[in-house]
Amino acid sequence: MSAINCEKNKQSKMTAGVRDKEQEEGAEATGTSSSQILKNGAADFVEGQTIVDEIGMKPSSQMAKRNWKGLLLALLVIFVISTLIALACFLTFDYKIEPNYGLPLSIGDIFMLMGQINRPNAQFTNDNLVYLSSNGSLIATNLKTHQNNILMSSAQIQEKQNFTGVVSVSDDTRVLLLRYLYYQIFRRSYLSEYQAVLLSKGKNPTILARVDIGPFEEGNKQPMLNHAQFSPKSDVLAFVHENQIYIQRNPFNKTQQNMPIPITQDIYKKGVLYGVAGFLYEEEILGASQTFWWSPDGNYLAFASIDETEVTKLKLIYYENLNSPFGPEVVEHAYPMAGEKPKPNLPILSLYVYVMSVGELIRFAKPPNIPAEVYMSFFKWIDGERFLCGWVSRKWDMGWIVVGDVNSKSIRTVSIFTHTEV
Repeated sequence: MSAINCEKNKQSKMTAGVRDKEQEEGAEATGTSSSQILKNGAADFVEGQTIVDEIGMKPSSQMAKRNWKGLLLALLVIFVISTLIALACFLTFDYKIEPNYGLPLSIGDIFMLMGQINRPNAQFTNDNLVYLSSNGSLIATNLKTHQNNILMSSAQIQEKQNFTGVVSVSDDTRVLLLRYLYYQIFRRSYLSEYQAVLLSKGKNPTILARVDIGPFEEGNKQPMLNHAQFSPKSDVLAFVHENQIYIQRNPFNKTQQNMPIPITQDIYKKGVLYGVAGFLYEEEILGASQTFWWSPDGNYLAFASIDETEVTKLKLIYYENLNSPFGPEVVEHAYPMAGEKPKPNLPILSLYVYVMSVGELIRFAKPPNIPAEVYMSFFKWIDGERFLCGWVSRKWDMGWIVVGDVNSKSIRTVSIFTHTEV
């Protein structure tokens, strides 16, 4: 038995020796002895070199970082796809929204809108630029000092309803002519109410007087006028009402002497236009409706009379008549037709000059070398006493430049132009 036990002990020792030898050989292959492994074991675990590192696995912290990156990438992809889907739905969705146009416009509202569009935005007077600000106030900007002066606030202007524009401002910015209402007749002609305003001197002036313009008595309804214009000195006002030209001196002082005077009363004839161009001259010749002109010093007022009694009448249908705005109206216009037989009768235009100092009316006939069938193409004051006007034939192949002198009451041709077809 002892022999057998000895044999077993010997074999176990041999087995342990072989195992120790294999461990030493493995340690030699890795460059570390078994004693060193045991000695450094605690240090290896402290430095994070775990057994997992020996078999090629990553630590849990690195796995967590990789999981967060994947999660963020997945969320980004989901967000992009969701955005594309929402955009596609927005672009392809059939919106059916009932439009809200507010209250319907009346014909009167349309006329008022046209007046707003045509109102003047700004004008120069001496060293000032006068304009309507965005809030509706009337501002005068001094071009030298760049200082602003409020002439009238929006509330002051709107004290009279339906404001449509500023017609004129005096050189000292104290006298204003405002326009209210706007009913269009032709393309460049209209009817409006006018109001003259007198301001005090100095910065931020106060209103001293407001006068409605027109040949009417106090308490009656203000009439609508074709045109109104102050003289260059802003002391006399000229306006047209029912085919008559009126002048009114110092309209802010309503005495009997300052009441409107009809200067065309003695020459008035039915079918003749005074101070307005009419359809033909407005549309085809002058390009303007007003046919009266102040001299530079305000001592004379020139105007044209246009006799259309013998001109062929052209019938046009209008839907904007003030008396019946909801129904059409047939209106006759004097308009010579091309190719008429016998020859078309053109309107006869005559020039007049009213002398303010004595109240005299002077008629200037065409020079004898100008034929009967002609149009007046322009009028311009040269200075305080002389004026220049042009005449053209119906074919526009001949033209005459004429100079008139108020002092001598004479008119003469200074230049003739001819045009021949090549």
